[in-house]
This record gives sequence, C-alpha cells and structure tokens, in this order.
Amino acid sequence: MKNFSFLKDPKAINVLEITEKKLINLLDNKLQDIILYGSYARNDYTNESDIDILVLANDEQQNLKLYEDMVTDTMVDISLEYDVVLSIYLQSVQEYKRKLEILPFLQNIEREGVKIYAKENS
Repeated sequence: MKNFSFLKDPKAINVLEITEKKLINLLDNKLQDIILYGSYARNDYTNESDIDILVLANDEQQNLKLYEDMVTDTMVDISLEYDVVLSIYLQSVQEYKRKLEILPFLQNIEREGVKIYAKENS
C-alpha cells in the first residue's frame, strides 16, 4: 500500500485505501497499477475536486469489458458512502501503451500521476 503522506485530506486517503482494496479483490491477478491523477495527484485539489484514478490491468481491453460494470458499481458505492466524486478509468496495459503516444490525456497522467499501487514483481 502506498504512503499517502503527500495528501493532507484524511477522507481522500481513506477513499484511496478502500478503493485500492476493492480493486485488488475485484481484478485479482489482472491488476497491474493504480494511478492517482488530476488535482489530488498535483495536490491542488479543492472541496469540489473529484478523485481521479487510472487502473491498468493485464488483459485484453475487450476482456476488461466484463469488469466495467463491477468497477462502476464500486466507484458509485464508494462515492455515495464517502460523499466524494470518484472517477475510475479502467484500461489494459497494452492499450495504455499504444495510446500513450497519441493522447495528451494519457501523457498528462504519465507526467503528473502518482502510482498508489503496483503489482509486485512487475
């Protein structure tokens, strides 16, 4: 588990820890990385900011569609329980690498994102 000392918001830290645990349970050995991006990663968030997370998984993008509803349910449940807006973007590692060269959105995540989970031995 990541050291979240760079964050000053205890609720955000709690949300990230719970989200990490739920994603590990949901995706199991397919889970590669969880990356916090956006205002929380830059540490310039406000009370209105959402918590943005990129989840990279070791599987074909097509196969990950089977997990999308479960990831969305997890996102909604946590958002409602903790009164935050949690955004989770699920992507295959292969698709991420392929799109990284062409999408500024992913380039920003690569530049500013904070890895909060990395699969061991990766």
